[in-house]
Amino acid sequence: MSSDKSELKPKERRSHAARSAETREKIITAVVECIAELGLKKTTTNAIADKAGVTWGALQHHFGGLNGCLIAAFNDSFQRFVVTLGEPPRDIALEERVSVFVDRAWQHYSSRHYLSMFQLLLNDMSSVEDDKWQQSQLQIVVAMDEVWKNFFEDVVPDIKKRRMLARYTHSVLTGFAVSYSYDWGGNRMQEEVVLLKQSLFSQMV
Repeated sequence: MSSDKSELKPKERRSHAARSAETREKIITAVVECIAELGLKKTTTNAIADKAGVTWGALQHHFGGLNGCLIAAFNDSFQRFVVTLGEPPRDIALEERVSVFVDRAWQHYSSRHYLSMFQLLLNDMSSVEDDKWQQSQLQIVVAMDEVWKNFFEDVVPDIKKRRMLARYTHSVLTGFAVSYSYDWGGNRMQEEVVLLKQSLFSQMV
């Protein structure tokens, strides 16, 4: 009679890079959850480490400290936004393209993740060493230019106008998100989102 143990394959060991990436992801997720639950002022490295289920030493190793965690979470939030937007649909009418863009953007802005990161935008991060916070914001401005260029360069070739529309859309969706946060699970701001679509389309034709 053969032993079942002899047929078991040894469990594959994950690489150091995979374990490291998982730890970083846990910490970034914990940053978002701590800010959402505790507020930015009460979000500490100890709170983040406890929420992530990692040691303070692991947090320090990956991000250096609280500011590093906050900046990493902020950058991750923008990357989530880019992924959510995806590629612009081709060969469809401009009005429909605008509608797809706004719907995808609103999916991100209405998320708990964005609302947590919005608190960073309201906070004075000027004390971050080596201007890392300012560098991060600048990189996101450049990346946002690329997002709008990818979606709308053919109809809005003027970069100044695209930036104006980007700022306008960001401001409106952020306002929607704040209002929506007071009525979670209730009004999805559907009528207001339609108005945003109409106003953007009117600026592009």
